[in-house]
Amino acid sequence: MQKALSASEEKEERMRQENEFFKKRMESLGKVNQEQRHKVEELNSLLKRLGLEKDEDDAEISERDYESFRSIFQNCIDAIKAKPKPKKKVIRIEFSVENNFSLQKLLDDLDERENKDNSFLLRDLSFHKDKHFHASKLIVDWVIKFGAALDEGGPTKHFFSEVWAQLETLKVHAFGVEVELFEESPVGAMPTSDEKLRCEGIKNIEPDVVEIIVGKAKRYYRAIGRIMFHSLVRGFVVSSTAMPRFYRNVIFRECDLQDSRYKHMKVIKDLDTTGYKLSEMYDDLDEDSSEIFITKTLHDQFIVLRSIAINSLKEGLTLDGYADLSVVLRTMPEKAISDLLFAPPDTNVADVFKVFKPIFSIDGIEQEQISDNQKFFFEKIFKIVIREKTEEDSLFLPNFLCFVTALTFLPHSLARPGYEILVEFHSSIDGAEARPESKTCANALILPGHAYNCDKELFVRLLTESLFEMKENNFSDD
Repeated sequence: MQKALSASEEKEERMRQENEFFKKRMESLGKVNQEQRHKVEELNSLLKRLGLEKDEDDAEISERDYESFRSIFQNCIDAIKAKPKPKKKVIRIEFSVENNFSLQKLLDDLDERENKDNSFLLRDLSFHKDKHFHASKLIVDWVIKFGAALDEGGPTKHFFSEVWAQLETLKVHAFGVEVELFEESPVGAMPTSDEKLRCEGIKNIEPDVVEIIVGKAKRYYRAIGRIMFHSLVRGFVVSSTAMPRFYRNVIFRECDLQDSRYKHMKVIKDLDTTGYKLSEMYDDLDEDSSEIFITKTLHDQFIVLRSIAINSLKEGLTLDGYADLSVVLRTMPEKAISDLLFAPPDTNVADVFKVFKPIFSIDGIEQEQISDNQKFFFEKIFKIVIREKTEEDSLFLPNFLCFVTALTFLPHSLARPGYEILVEFHSSIDGAEARPESKTCANALILPGHAYNCDKELFVRLLTESLFEMKENNFSDD
């Protein structure tokens, strides 16, 4: 039988484990920094070879400019919403998805229904001679049910979050042939090439099967564009992993690499983040010309030869021209589009702390002692736990955000200046071990008024249980 440790020995063992943890973490960071430095040196070398090392980055955007861009984009959305509707007006679209949501299964099931798809994610929008007859159905509010969860906003946000997270695994299949619609990259989902969609690497494939694969791929890409459009109409930002910066320029701003609006240095920097070996591609050129490399080689590789995916995503995003967002977006710098319409690529604890808004004694009980305990808990226990758990586990923060807001990310502060996560203390909640709850429609974390009597270990255990239950059920009721 193992001998119990004394208090001093326990403390010493705990310190040893903490030191070991930080030692491994520093070693890991050292390797990451070394790899990052090598990548930067390689990029700078390529820019120098292309004669682009002296080009200037895009100018910084002022808060006043952001305010102007926000207003312009919102006016565009309002104008789209105000367009005349068909006489048979649809107030909202409702559809249910399983708790363990699969984007693949949703689109496969909808595709089998053909014209009975009441979500209008895959259906053609035309009716008789009206090309956009059903377009308004993708502008009205959606009501999405995850199992028994009532949609007051939370399930819809969670649906969007899950869609972005599952893009890189989305496929089309027919007659035993399976093709991935997106390539994985360090910065998000890259639309796959026309060559792969046409199954050119598969021997003896029937032309009819290729036609079916390409047709289905177009519908699925179009559906993703429509989901992206609806997310923006509802005022939500899109996950940064849904589209790399390069394709935000191509799809949202309608740039190509022969377009002076997309600076060549920015092209190289944006494509470099996707993990493609641009230096090796440049070495393979017969002619040493930066102009040919960018406007021909890269233009063909990343735009022309991926036109099926790009054009279908555009068709979905604009509802086949009914809601032409690019009219206003093509005049904005890509940085403004990324900051206003997409989440930042990394969310850290400091960002989350900035949007916390504690509300003490929410039930109207103004006992000074209770309020003081809640304030102490919020500053000295709650925030410290969030910071420590984030340092221990890279998935903790996105899981915590999902639990409270139904999204795994935050919007940029300049995109949603008033964005808040409420931390509410409810004195009416009984039970010493009442778990933290959430109301995702309001971005609110609900805690008992007793604030766990400032017991840190108890709070950590109960919060962990709440997050575990959320992951097990895929989504907690709103």
